[in-house]
Amino acid sequence: MIDLLDGRIDAVPLVYRGPHSQEKLQEITQGQSMLADHEREGVVVKTATERSDLRLDRIILKSVSEKHQMRKGSTTEYQ
Repeated sequence: MIDLLDGRIDAVPLVYRGPHSQEKLQEITQGQSMLADHEREGVVVKTATERSDLRLDRIILKSVSEKHQMRKGSTTEYQ
């Protein structure tokens, strides 16, 4: 982990950099967290060159793992 701004912000690990595919996205969304001893919540997806959209502003998305979506029974903020 990189310590930024005198310890006030931690950078997260880069899980994957490369061509996009649904298969690869599903693969990296699931699995063990790289920061703690639990399942990964998901991954943040950004374009290699920052882009924006009139409706979304900056194009940054999150792919949430199925296990995280279904935690605590079948209720989650993602449904």
